[in-house]
Amino acid sequence: MNTNIAKKLTGKVALVTGGSRSIGAAIAKRLAADGASVALTYSASPDKANEVVRSIEAAGGKALAIKADAADTEAVRLAVAKTIGTFGAIDILVNNAGTGIFAPIEQVSLEDFEKLIAINVRGLFVATQEAARHLREGGRIIHIGSTNSERMPFVGGSVYALTKGAVAGFTKGLARDLGLRGITVNNVQPGPIDTDMNPADSDFAKTLVPITALQRYGNHCHPVETSCSCWKGLIVSPMEKKTGVIDLSAVPRFPAAGCLPFSVNAPWENDFCSTDGMDPPRAVSTLCDPLRWQLQDS
Repeated sequence: MNTNIAKKLTGKVALVTGGSRSIGAAIAKRLAADGASVALTYSASPDKANEVVRSIEAAGGKALAIKADAADTEAVRLAVAKTIGTFGAIDILVNNAGTGIFAPIEQVSLEDFEKLIAINVRGLFVATQEAARHLREGGRIIHIGSTNSERMPFVGGSVYALTKGAVAGFTKGLARDLGLRGITVNNVQPGPIDTDMNPADSDFAKTLVPITALQRYGNHCHPVETSCSCWKGLIVSPMEKKTGVIDLSAVPRFPAAGCLPFSVNAPWENDFCSTDGMDPPRAVSTLCDPLRWQLQDS
């Protein structure tokens, strides 16, 4: 990898919530490889979180694992404070922590509903609010949402979709709130990715794979197929200044540009839209060129 590209984030500090596994771990490692000091939160997987930290440190990076359940408001606030206390600042927040509970609406308990809201919405809000108090000009907030905020191809996902729709709406408003400070806010909405929460070999996956274009899940460990290959540009591309909502869940027009899981796994939609707080959204093909993103000055 070109060193000039790889070290674009030198001197930056990132916090990745839910960074001990799957997509979150891949994002944390990629940020560190690009020069950022990385704090990552975990809820119940200290061994996996420490493994991510060791991997980053072994490659010459700086990392910190923080126990913080996304449903615990005070723990989330303290995670931001600990990130700043350890590394001196916070420049990038990646809200990756989330959970999924799926059942027909008649069977969803109030406890399950509240858990989904607490982790997927309130936890994200608290982390964002606390980080926003400290982010400097040029700061970045990235939400890892879901294609299910806009399209739900299976039964039982209504409340999950509600939470991810809330994140998408929050992103649009937040982009307005923070735009004048030079802080961008974007929402990456992946399709089915092979993770601990949604493994590609599960019975559920067997029902979902047939409606994907390539008949398989995306791979979070693959450098092209993971979220970080596409959201990287949302962090290091000041010239584009994209903010609002970036929907990378459906871009079959640009499969060669490095956005595989967001294109081939969502054949029920064919748009790749970016909004900068304005309606209607406009198609932006250039966002699917990760090399262009990385070559621009930070």
